[in-house]
Amino acid sequence: MLDDSTSNDKTFAQPQQQPADSITEVDFSVGGPRTTCTFKGNRKLWKAFVSYSKVNYGSVCHIIEPFEIAVLTSKVNLSNTIRPLHIENLNVERAVKRVRRYGVEVPPVPRKTLNTLGELRDGIPRPSTIYHDLMLSPGWPYKNDETRDKFLMRDHALVSLLYVGCLRVSEAIRLTKNQFRREDDEGKPFDYVLVGQIRLSKRRPGNIKLREARLPLHGNRACFTKLILDYLELLEPSERLFPWSLKERIFIIKGHPYSLRDGQLRDRRSVQLVGTKRAYQIVHCLLPMWTQHWLRAFGESYLYDSWDHDIVAVADQVKVDTRTVEKYLVNRSSKYKPA
Repeated sequence: MLDDSTSNDKTFAQPQQQPADSITEVDFSVGGPRTTCTFKGNRKLWKAFVSYSKVNYGSVCHIIEPFEIAVLTSKVNLSNTIRPLHIENLNVERAVKRVRRYGVEVPPVPRKTLNTLGELRDGIPRPSTIYHDLMLSPGWPYKNDETRDKFLMRDHALVSLLYVGCLRVSEAIRLTKNQFRREDDEGKPFDYVLVGQIRLSKRRPGNIKLREARLPLHGNRACFTKLILDYLELLEPSERLFPWSLKERIFIIKGHPYSLRDGQLRDRRSVQLVGTKRAYQIVHCLLPMWTQHWLRAFGESYLYDSWDHDIVAVADQVKVDTRTVEKYLVNRSSKYKPA
């Protein structure tokens, strides 16, 4: 509610007290940065007040601070009978735009979509570049020093799964530790880490499909697998990697129906997990130059180059149509010399 970017440095002098009046005068100084404050009150009243203040006055603190100053500088009658408090110096100016944004206007950032993915000047970044930027990023500013290292390990594992496993965020946050295997049923070790029973997203209602992901233990991207394994050591066998909400929110998409086998038309539905929002925030904080679906595109492009440009194999690995995978592949011909 209160921002650290501005501060109120004002001093209010004590006015002269009249001999005939029995009053309390307040002499105080206000200074320092704004910080978050909490109080107990009627939740419905507070929500209505916040909505109204943001729309009509720009921010909540722009309303509350003049009220606090007016109370502190008002004259309170002292008597045995409780009397109402009359505030005579309350003056709140209506802000056309938010007060905390007066200083610097931030230009809008264009949305990063698959259509803009092909506009990358240097093409798909190398695994070493992604790893370098990931490890140098300060990450989310966690306040608790005791749990900060564990949370950063969790965040690094999330980014690594999106890139190396070519996963969607909704697929990654469902994973548990017991889905990761280092050996087969006979006890023979793999030369990779197998992630099994991954529930695919973006499916029709009732059509549940599963896939696997293989995380390399050798090569250019083995460093990302190590980040995932280091985090797995901190978890219990059946513990989820990312304990965010799996509650589903369903959005109806009008104008693009699909047909059933009996010929009936149904509106398409977009099912989003509540916990994906938190994952989006973490990915954006760690790698603000890229997005979660760009990381997935980088991983699929790497597989495409490593597997002799076999787009059918890449599509089978991520369990999507080849036409969909084609959108994720960038600079497929620009890296070759003219023939």
